[in-house]
Amino acid sequence: MRLYLMQHAEAVAKEVDSQRPLSEEGRRQARLMADFLSSRDFHPARIVHSGKARAKQTAEIVASIAASGTAPKSSSHVSPDSPPETVASEVEDSADDTLLVGHLPHLSRLASLLLAGNADAEVVTFKYACVVCLERNSGYRWHIRWAVTPDLIA
Repeated sequence: MRLYLMQHAEAVAKEVDSQRPLSEEGRRQARLMADFLSSRDFHPARIVHSGKARAKQTAEIVASIAASGTAPKSSSHVSPDSPPETVASEVEDSADDTLLVGHLPHLSRLASLLLAGNADAEVVTFKYACVVCLERNSGYRWHIRWAVTPDLIA
């Protein structure tokens, strides 16, 4: 099973729009990452986002370009301050490749929990539109398969 952790792309400031939709740069970042994913072995059975505008829009862009058969769904379990243990438990019981589009600190804490067994370990540093691909082996241990940021592929 592969678990793709993606921080939402850049959003407009709260002062500009309290809903914080993607900025023009954020839409560019999301399309760039979606193009990258579409050229890889990327076939998520599920795409889950927090429901916040910036995460939802990022997930929709990725789905439309790189995973057209998968409709993004909202979950309160990937909100910024959600406990990572909930998602960790869900993915441990799943065999389906999944893309989570979310926020800090949740994504960082989830990656740390899965990789190091400690949500506070700060194993991975996320940036806007960054994707970290985790893979679970047959022994139910997680490792980083790859990680990429928009500036690496631009």
